Amino acid sequence: MESCSNSSEVNTAINCIVDTRDSGCSIGSPSGVNDDSNTINSSSSYSYRNSVDNSVLKCKKLHPNAKLPIRGSKYAAGLDLHCVHRFSLAPGEKKRIGTGIAMEIPNGMEGHIRIRSSIGWKEVILLSDTIDSDYRDEVMFQLKNTSTDYFYALDNERLAQIVIKKVEMLEPVEAEELTPADRLGGFGSSGRY
Repeated sequence: MESCSNSSEVNTAINCIVDTRDSGCSIGSPSGVNDDSNTINSSSSYSYRNSVDNSVLKCKKLHPNAKLPIRGSKYAAGLDLHCVHRFSLAPGEKKRIGTGIAMEIPNGMEGHIRIRSSIGWKEVILLSDTIDSDYRDEVMFQLKNTSTDYFYALDNERLAQIVIKKVEMLEPVEAEELTPADRLGGFGSSGRY
């Protein structure tokens, strides 16, 4: 994969404050953030509000044409992911799609990738993907065309979303018995309606 050689494209983050004096980058402060409460570090091209702040998602471009995830609306749960290259899916075909970015998901969280609703109605499904907090390679997702028609995607089209969620890091232990529950039966035993 082609590496990004422009230093202004490296270590970019969602919700970041950017010093544009040397980089030529035009990213500004996020809406709702008071610039007076953020300090630009003159010794670095990028200054994050807080390096341990879980409201920041660091994203690194691995390809010059990659786009950072974006939130489709103010309160959207997921960040839209772009495919870095155009592609097609034949009926029944499945393919792994690259985004051209890597992420640093905070510890204690995971990234759950799901299909955008505008793509799902075209009978293209996403085979469930989880991005762990210690994963630093390219974020990718898997699509399958379940329709009888070809599916075409353009460069940088938004196809999927990533939702960052907290996870409980529970340690499995062997137990002689489990605490009884009211429910009886296995999968589907709770009924349809």
